[in-house]
Amino acid sequence: MRLKRERKERKALKDTIVISKSCAGGTGCFTNNSSRRTDGQSAANIDAESHRYKIITKEGISMAFHAYNANCAANSYIGEIISGFGYCGHVMIDVDGPNSGENTWGKDLFDFRLTKEGFVPDGSSSYSLDNFRHCQETGEWCTGYAIEKCNRNYLH
Repeated sequence: MRLKRERKERKALKDTIVISKSCAGGTGCFTNNSSRRTDGQSAANIDAESHRYKIITKEGISMAFHAYNANCAANSYIGEIISGFGYCGHVMIDVDGPNSGENTWGKDLFDFRLTKEGFVPDGSSSYSLDNFRHCQETGEWCTGYAIEKCNRNYLH
């Protein structure tokens, strides 16, 4: 029964996301510069990371997928806090694609954790209460706040 459900979920995702470009582990689907945090520090260059499967959707959204393990046993770390549940992977999204925007976490870059229950926005209140502080300081882990509160007041 579980395998049938997983196939159905994969099909739903595939039917929902129309890919205009697939970069697989190559480059060209994200900005070819290091991403930035709102505190001015440089972060990862998502485009250069060959371990992530990257695409651009029909709508121009860049997405990078990183599978960690099939049994969803990875822990999520932020500072001294470890999430209470394991996860299977990570999905990073640049909402305005590779050729526009600021390439900054919390402004146009957001991320999600893939768990057994589905996608969980990074910084979600289901992780811990301290994530909002980290979001305000760096722009990272803001996805949960933006979705749960329907705003980006953390930028002010």
